[in-house]
Amino acid sequence: MTDIAAMLAAPGLEASAFSPNSRYHGLGVNLLLLPNGETRVYLKRRFAPQPSDLDVVGRHRVAPGERADHVAARQFGDPTQMWRLCDANLLDAPSLTARPGDTLHVAVTRAGGSKSGA
Repeated sequence: MTDIAAMLAAPGLEASAFSPNSRYHGLGVNLLLLPNGETRVYLKRRFAPQPSDLDVVGRHRVAPGERADHVAARQFGDPTQMWRLCDANLLDAPSLTARPGDTLHVAVTRAGGSKSGA
C-alpha cells in the first residue's frame, strides 16, 4: 500500500479528506485489492441530493454571457460552489447559463441533511 493510500484509509480521515466547501466532503473511501497485490484507493460514490432534500434560498435570472462560477460567487461568495447550483437545478455546469433569461434555483442542503447519500 502506498503512503497516500494508507493515509486515506486511516480511521477518522474520511470526513476531512476534502474541505467543507467541497461536494466530496464527508464521503468515505474504499480500498480495492488488485490481483497483483496492489491496493487502489477510490472515493465512494456521491449521490446528488434530491430537490426535496434542498431548501431554496433564492433565485437567479441568467444574464447574457454569464458564467456559472460567477453566479456561484455572487450567490454563495465562492465560485467553486457552482456544484450547489448544479444540484439544485438538476443541470451540469455548462447548462446552467446556456439560456439567458432562465431562472435558477439557489438552494442549500436542508438543516437535517440529505437522505440521498450512499
